[in-house]
Amino acid sequence: MNYSNKVKGHQPISLAIYSLFFASMSNEGTVDGMIKDVQNRLILNENDKPGLKAWKTLCKLVIGDGRTATQKSKTTLDPHNETMLAKMSKELSPFAKELIFLSEEQGINLRILSGANEEEKSVMSMQDFGLSFDIGIFDQTTSGELIYNGNVLLYANVAKLAESIGLTWAVNQKTFSQQSRFELRPAWALRMNENDMFNELRRRREENVNFLAILD
Repeated sequence: MNYSNKVKGHQPISLAIYSLFFASMSNEGTVDGMIKDVQNRLILNENDKPGLKAWKTLCKLVIGDGRTATQKSKTTLDPHNETMLAKMSKELSPFAKELIFLSEEQGINLRILSGANEEEKSVMSMQDFGLSFDIGIFDQTTSGELIYNGNVLLYANVAKLAESIGLTWAVNQKTFSQQSRFELRPAWALRMNENDMFNELRRRREENVNFLAILD
């Protein structure tokens, strides 16, 4: 049974669950190993048995500000972000929307700048499969005008939020180029090299298979 695909069908509450159980695959490959991974991600003692503390922490992580999954999914963003989300792949859009919500809760005004599929090039990238997007951080004046803020520390803060839901910050740590780009690497590709991952993504696109599904 394709559990990953079933979990992904319940957005956006599944994002944190997907990240915890699938994007953080245990080296042990066992249920006990996965439980330890989840406890580590929740900053809990991995020797503790799952109990009320673990469930409360998980609930806070998943529910966040108290809105239900249905309320979050139905919340309308500003017209610009809604337009950009509509252009994204069905796999990536829920993650980008959740990142906007999380950033908003931290007082960060985030706008999606790109995220539509691009034509294939000689060198493959996550953009070719609609699994990456760029953001911009803006300060809003009292008159409502948006002014771009390129402070790398703000992008680093957004990166921490992105990583909490399974996204990867594509920044070059030496030059800080591409500080605005985030990617969604499928959990099944965690231990794959780039060529093998892109070949599998290409195959899935040709056969119309969900990019994130963990196949039996």
